Amino acid sequence: MGEASSTASNENFECEKPEKVVLEEVEEVVDESAVPNRLLKVALCGICLAAYSTIELGWFNFSTTMYQYLEIGLDATTATHMQSIVSATYTLGRLTTTFIAAKLSPDTIISYHYLTMVIGFVTIFLGRNSQLVITVGSAILGLS
Repeated sequence: MGEASSTASNENFECEKPEKVVLEEVEEVVDESAVPNRLLKVALCGICLAAYSTIELGWFNFSTTMYQYLEIGLDATTATHMQSIVSATYTLGRLTTTFIAAKLSPDTIISYHYLTMVIGFVTIFLGRNSQLVITVGSAILGLS
């Protein structure tokens, strides 16, 4: 009896079986002319990435010591605060880039990162006798 009622209820709720989906294999052909100067861009990005990674690693490891040996002679607490500013703006820069990446092309993103990095280093170098300028330059550097 229970079997007959379950069969009757199944008949009322029959669903159509989906059609078989066949995926076509598509060969993607990369057009070398789609990215002008591709090899040059890859080489320059590789060189810049290697240089930047080295500089960044050195900066995060030794900047507090460097700040203390500047002519203006910052104390350890102030040097650590300045390094904290770099770390905070570094995190903020990565967060901002995640949203910017959806809107801009990779060439534009790489260009503005390198430009920001150069501006930060030049600001720190030229203002090495002023704590305010060093702080601003460090913040700019952190955003790159």
